[in-house]
Amino acid sequence: MTGVLESLAGYLISLPDESVEGLLSTFDAVVNASSETQRPPAAELLRRTAHSSPDPARRDRLLRAADAIAAGQPAATPGAETYSSTENVEWKEAEPVASEPEDFDDREEEDEDPHMNEEPPQLPHLPVRHFFGGLVVRIGRDFADSQGRAVCRTDLLKLLVNEPSGDGFTLAFVERTVRLSNGTAGHGEIIENAGNAWFQPVPSRECLEELVDAIELGLDEAEADEELDADDLETIRDDIEKCREWIAAPGNEAAKAPRCQSDRLAVKLFGAGHEMAAWITLLFAAAGQ
Repeated sequence: MTGVLESLAGYLISLPDESVEGLLSTFDAVVNASSETQRPPAAELLRRTAHSSPDPARRDRLLRAADAIAAGQPAATPGAETYSSTENVEWKEAEPVASEPEDFDDREEEDEDPHMNEEPPQLPHLPVRHFFGGLVVRIGRDFADSQGRAVCRTDLLKLLVNEPSGDGFTLAFVERTVRLSNGTAGHGEIIENAGNAWFQPVPSRECLEELVDAIELGLDEAEADEELDADDLETIRDDIEKCREWIAAPGNEAAKAPRCQSDRLAVKLFGAGHEMAAWITLLFAAAGQ
């Protein structure tokens, strides 16, 4: 679990204040799922993270959390897991308040993410094994994770780390941790996520930017494979760059999303069951919504 804890600790520096307790609760859950020998290094990790924070208040909060972890106590304040993600997590960067009330109202209406209040569009199948950091999902069906904790329909969750294990996956979201095990009845179907029935990808701008980053990292790694055609990889990279530019452009909703010319090429290069083929197909399908 060391990699999961390091990733979570990294986010504790930049998260808004209202989200820190929720992530500390996730940190607690991962520590509790580890052996007791993991507790001292987890506490030390939080201390190092605290000292790297430029915010004195955040530094003090994380140092208190580190002391709690070392003492075998929860790092998060009681009840931290119960807050609503749709009320307490801001997916979009905050903007300054306009001087005129009517301007503020217009901006608020424009910036509202429709997927906060309604189901996201139908998108290509994304099994849990292909979940990437930064993925935003809306829960499509109620279920319980392998520890019996309820995951409720319409919850909106943002993934930090997807940690495979011998029998399943640990999904560390900003809001909570969800553990899935093939040894738990019904979890095989949830892990496969056929038809995105349990986890519905939400094509927010931030989510697509994270997906582009994941694809480009995969392309960088693929270039080291001499068996893969360099020209084919460059063709795919050109497609991804066009999509990145479209996502980043202000008011991109008014401009037609770029078409993917290399989705079949990705399947040929990586295989139909490879995450890169799934990600590229998902990216352009989501951009076209």
